[in-house]
Amino acid sequence: MAPVTPKSVLDKAALVAELEEVRRLGYATAPEESLLGINAVAAPIFDAQGGLLGSIGLIASIQHLGTAPSEDQLRALLSLTKAIGQRGSSVQDGSEERG
Repeated sequence: MAPVTPKSVLDKAALVAELEEVRRLGYATAPEESLLGINAVAAPIFDAQGGLLGSIGLIASIQHLGTAPSEDQLRALLSLTKAIGQRGSSVQDGSEERG
């Protein structure tokens, strides 16, 4: 998977294209966008009906999280968002005991 590299958010066409790519990949990256030496990758958490429950982001130094996240990092992130989404759906519909 190719990383999503931020474009100028001042250009509407670039923003729309970036959002389409994020939707296609299922995650977004922000390499050194807020702080030099720090990279981030995030993915949404959806419930069973496709509603947004939240998101999970990984933030780390460039030594541990490259500009393009590794396949293992992406697999772990997307697996986690899927598991949380499934659990969130079961809590919402009452099929999971609360305690």
